Amino acid sequence: MKIGKGKRILFLQLPQQDNDVSGRNENIHLAAAYLKYACESRGLANTFSFIDCPATVEGMDDRSVVEYAVGVRPDIVAVTLYLWNVERTVRILHMLRSKMNGLATIAGGPEAAGDHPFIFKERVFDAVVTGEGEPVFPEVLSVFSSGKRTDYENVAWKNKDNTYAWGRKHSREASLGTVLPPPWHSINTPDRNGMAYLETTRGCPLRCAFCCYGQQRKSRTFLTALEVLERIRVLEERGAKEIRFIDPTFNSNPQFEALVKEIVRTNRNRIKFFAEIRAETITREHAELMKAANFTELEVGVQSRSGKVLSKITRPTNLPALDRGMGYLRRAELKLTVDIMCGLPGQGMKDVVESLRWATRIKGTHTQFLHTLLLPGTALRKIAKRAGLV
Repeated sequence: MKIGKGKRILFLQLPQQDNDVSGRNENIHLAAAYLKYACESRGLANTFSFIDCPATVEGMDDRSVVEYAVGVRPDIVAVTLYLWNVERTVRILHMLRSKMNGLATIAGGPEAAGDHPFIFKERVFDAVVTGEGEPVFPEVLSVFSSGKRTDYENVAWKNKDNTYAWGRKHSREASLGTVLPPPWHSINTPDRNGMAYLETTRGCPLRCAFCCYGQQRKSRTFLTALEVLERIRVLEERGAKEIRFIDPTFNSNPQFEALVKEIVRTNRNRIKFFAEIRAETITREHAELMKAANFTELEVGVQSRSGKVLSKITRPTNLPALDRGMGYLRRAELKLTVDIMCGLPGQGMKDVVESLRWATRIKGTHTQFLHTLLLPGTALRKIAKRAGLV
């Protein structure tokens, strides 16, 4: 599909649907901001114009979303697919295509995976991008102007016979400092409740079989402590009351200790912080520093206390070091959320019960009990039959 210059791109990321209306659900449009910035930094601002969905779209029903989209007249719709929105997104795009001849569609996000059970069968997408989009998205968009397809192994293009063809070239893994919008960018603004989100690390030291994140990106990239502080300063000036670090493992940053020390030194307004960490590498000093920096909640993924189960999901864990780190965190009186999973390969009821008992014995800790999912793009989905998982 080829379309002319000056065309309009609509970014659509549908929210989580939840019958519990007592609180708000997060639907942070970071992907759209990152991809838009990637295009702008590659000189495509005059070739394409970008449409960001207003907040009112979050509460719309399907028909109203379609009416909104038709009204803004996009030439291309780029969607971010999550487990909770993929079916609805596909349905809405079918509705849109029935009303808009020549509409082009691009899919990305965690559910964009080569082994997805239905997004390729639906044939509603012209292109599907797996993994990080920033390095390839500008070139994918340019295809709709030039008609010449990319040849990246993480980009699938729909053929005329409704099959999909993947490219061959490996796309580069982006450096975080080059793909993040600069600190002064409008995306670096807290929401109306003062909550802000900050990515300082991309890539994960773990290769858990149930997660696609560590399997899509092999290397890791970090912001320096000074770069993070600059972004915190901007968020503070813009009214941030709480900052959530969205890194998969916040303390894997080589400058983790230096960064937390700087937050202690500069956090005069007592901004609250949240992060996911790996407890095995936490020292007494780390725990005390995070308390002084005003980390009001930390999430620790443990999943299982069985070495056999952890080995099967390729998540090596030093249990004595984990217990030691957890002890430091609790003595520092940090609020902890501990993740325990059930349904993992090789896991029996005994391990589930013992893992839950271990977590609930840690004073003041919230236990988050998670069921294993065979997510597209994960090693666990690939070995599901062999592992006896359904």
